[in-house]
Amino acid sequence: MASNNPIHFRYRTLGDIRKQLIANGYKFQTGIWTVKEDEKLRKNLGNFRDHFDYESDHKCMFPVEYENSSRLKRKLRKDGFTLWLANGINRDRYSCYMRARKLISPGNYLGRYTREDIDYVKYMLKVKAQPIEISRNIGRSYESVISLIQNLDGKEDVPTRKWSNEADEHLQAVIKEILKTDDLTDVFEGIPWAGVSRKLRKDHKVNFTSKQCRQRYLFHITFKINNSTNNNERKLTQSDRRCLKINIIKLVKELNVDGFTSIPWDHLYKEYFSDSISSRPHLTMYFRNMIHTKVDKWPIKSWNDIIDELYYVYITKREFTEDEVSQREEVIYSESSDSDC
Repeated sequence: MASNNPIHFRYRTLGDIRKQLIANGYKFQTGIWTVKEDEKLRKNLGNFRDHFDYESDHKCMFPVEYENSSRLKRKLRKDGFTLWLANGINRDRYSCYMRARKLISPGNYLGRYTREDIDYVKYMLKVKAQPIEISRNIGRSYESVISLIQNLDGKEDVPTRKWSNEADEHLQAVIKEILKTDDLTDVFEGIPWAGVSRKLRKDHKVNFTSKQCRQRYLFHITFKINNSTNNNERKLTQSDRRCLKINIIKLVKELNVDGFTSIPWDHLYKEYFSDSISSRPHLTMYFRNMIHTKVDKWPIKSWNDIIDELYYVYITKREFTEDEVSQREEVIYSESSDSDC
């Protein structure tokens, strides 16, 4: 397929393409995918499917699940499948392929794993089952199962006790040693949490998973580091959290941006939320959780639809309910006053 995009130069493998382009000074887009990129990727996949007359998007993305999978994979390579996927997107072909798998897989976005699912995965790992087999049996995507297995690594040995001040100090010391720095002010990214967890367990006998280390640092320790005048993190009440979410939604809606990555999170955090929330990643976590829990089928919705639905759920719907309650109270009060007379 003809294209002026330098991403489409032909080399032996996807790795060869990336290495050659980077060596030539080309810069790929990295980080979180925007809504426009997702829409373009879906359009490219649909164009490829229609042009070569494939039965479905799923057959293009998961040929291994169909009969004669080897022949199907050879046909996809011959038709230039990854070239079509990456057309007009400033990302390498492998990134486009993996993103498309995540969007198309019916096993994604199914919510949290149940205790029965986790026990089943542990059992299948003990009998040496392959992750692809486990994913088929529980109806989850391969990538989701791999992520679960990684998070389960050593989880049985993790204590249920709370973090202590001593453990917090050990965690900061390990991060400083790995990053080779003495100052953790405004350090939120680029921390290898799996390595932090292993070193914490090995050097200090403190057992916490990589996810627990990340959450403790980003949502608690960073508040103390970046707010030296107030070392005691203020505990947010339920009312505080509700007001915080409403303020975030209002600010994002006023910005009128076209995606998550276009939001100036650093500015919002320093300007509006530094006194009430621990870090900029903590702020983005609040917003992500609102999307994932309150917006139904959010992966296939446009950015404007997501913001409008959040605004309705947290603000419009709540104001309507409060007005309705106040009206009912007025009616009850007036009726009681009339009866007293």
